[in-house]
Amino acid sequence: MSFVEWQPVRWSRDAVVLSYALPPTYGYPFQLSFEIEFAIDKSGVRSTLTATNIGESAAPFGTANHTYLAAGPGGKIDDIVLTVPADTRYVVDDRLIPTGTAPVEGTEYDFRSPRRLGGTRMDTAFTGLARTGGAAVVRFDRPDVGVELWVDDRHDYLQCYTDDSPEGDRPGRQGIAVEPMTCAPNAFVTGDGTIALRPGESHTGSFGWRIAG
Repeated sequence: MSFVEWQPVRWSRDAVVLSYALPPTYGYPFQLSFEIEFAIDKSGVRSTLTATNIGESAAPFGTANHTYLAAGPGGKIDDIVLTVPADTRYVVDDRLIPTGTAPVEGTEYDFRSPRRLGGTRMDTAFTGLARTGGAAVVRFDRPDVGVELWVDDRHDYLQCYTDDSPEGDRPGRQGIAVEPMTCAPNAFVTGDGTIALRPGESHTGSFGWRIAG
């Protein structure tokens, strides 16, 4: 849904709600409607997506959101101190298709305690998220600022990408993506985290960014 026209339906000085109706297609023969709210308050920025099945049959459903944090001015992400509260990672083949899971403990993918990213390269999915009050929190500490990405309990997976293969002439490792996901990669094949939306049923999930305290 990155290259479709969303329509504004409600707005105020600190929030906007957009909508989109997804028609059935050859690759996805289901009919869904969406509303997404972007809101800003003193605690940060929040995104809330609601999907509703407006078709006549159950629809497999999952979401992922590309959310990047830029490196500091003139720097690279190597100097970011990263915290990812996940105890399990997905192992992939040479096509990045998951072949199983493995504990992060004792590997370069263990960021449960804050540590400098350094030269670690990732296009890696994580699960087994530790939560406080229902939220899992990823923390990025740049030399100049600390930022937190929080996800609610509808998001059990995170995809971390260290921007090692950018398109075009742009230098690599200028930003790091940590993507909130409601399902695992390849979930429509494996069923890992796939949500089955019955006709008339809705699913709502939220995530947000805030300056670290």
